[in-house]
Amino acid sequence: MSKVDTAIAIKTCPCCAGINFEQQKIIWDELAAEWDLSKSERKYIDRQQGLQCTNCRANLRSMCLAAAIINIYNFKGTLQNSVKKMKRKLSVLEINEAGTLSEYFANFNRHTLAKYPDVKIENLPYMDNEFNLVIHSDTLEHVKDPIKGLKEVHRVLKPGGFTLYTIPIILDRLSKRRVGKKSYHGSPGNDEYQVITEYGADMWTQLMDAGFNECRLITIDYPASIAIIGCKPKQ
Repeated sequence: MSKVDTAIAIKTCPCCAGINFEQQKIIWDELAAEWDLSKSERKYIDRQQGLQCTNCRANLRSMCLAAAIINIYNFKGTLQNSVKKMKRKLSVLEINEAGTLSEYFANFNRHTLAKYPDVKIENLPYMDNEFNLVIHSDTLEHVKDPIKGLKEVHRVLKPGGFTLYTIPIILDRLSKRRVGKKSYHGSPGNDEYQVITEYGADMWTQLMDAGFNECRLITIDYPASIAIIGCKPKQ
């Protein structure tokens, strides 16, 4: 199977309504070889990580998360304006910084930023049913037991709550573990962000294994941007 090398061109930044974008090269040759990426796969992963709004500096995966938030809460307009209207109504847990979105989340009256290594997604130090929304961005691929992490997210979510996240996804293959193999994100020669799981088209099954009863996918520039939404049953 070969991936269609076309994309829905993003017109407006869902964070700030910016209309100008720039592309930076992110994937280096050694990493592309480690992942065994085709030319089209390398192109859309590069776009996911390196396309930025020139106004607010959000990259494409952050913009896709913003679009997902707007979608699930039926907001009107940008995330920037929507947060101002909803800041008293949502309790938000952000696990590691979701790029430039942190500045918007900080406007919520109840916003908790949990940073690794002080807080690990597999062992969240929060009460059951505490948050309306749990967000993480390109974190799960670095976690040794991602299903345990998602179970913890499920535990701290209120019934009817949502988790939103991004992970690098190679759509024409299934997920595979990289334990014991050298694979890192970040920059050439950087061994700080070890990759444990390379995600493929079956990435959604982990949400179901963790107890979520619904999985949604949102895209604003396919196949480069996919935000994953997990819904906790209302009981």
